[in-house]
Parts: sequence; C-alpha cells; structure tokens
Amino acid sequence: MPAPANSTRLLTSWGGIGVPDFCDDALVTRETVADGPASSPDVWKDRKLPGLADVVAVRHQLLYDLHADAPCATVGVKPGASLTFDPTKKTRLPTVNLVVY
Repeated sequence: MPAPANSTRLLTSWGGIGVPDFCDDALVTRETVADGPASSPDVWKDRKLPGLADVVAVRHQLLYDLHADAPCATVGVKPGASLTFDPTKKTRLPTVNLVVY
C-alpha cells in the first residue's frame, strides 16, 4: 500500500495496516531548537512561531503556553521530547494530527 500523498513514509505496521507518518522530517516546516515556552521565539528554528498549516516537530521539552486559533497541520512530539501544557494559563492547541513517537 503506497504512502498517502502528504506523507513520505509509513510508521510501523500494526495489524498489517501502515500508519502514515504525518510528521516525517521531510515534511517539517517548524521545529524546536531549545527547551522552553512555546511563546518564546528562542525556542523555534529561525525564531518563528508555528502558524497555520505548519508541520511542527517538537524535539525538546516544550511548555505550551499559547491560546491559538489557527490550526497547525501536524504536531509531532519526537522521541525524547515532551509537550506539556502550562497549568497556569488558558491554552489551546488546534491541530489536524497529533503524533507522539
């Protein structure tokens, strides 16, 4: 079975069904470069926060402290990384796909 057009590979097969990797490194448009709060430009490659339709790779310890209205296409929490929501703030993370490795 070929990979969907929006994915370059399939994750491990489960029950003979391939699961698309919606956060394959070839698809990533925004990624973390350091631990810290999601609202800090210092956390993001090129100092740009993710936006509408981005494929986001979380590669560090990310404290999500935003209330976003525009959905990201995908948020992928890569091995060894974490995504934690700030309990002191009203947060919202709209996304089409959430992939936790």
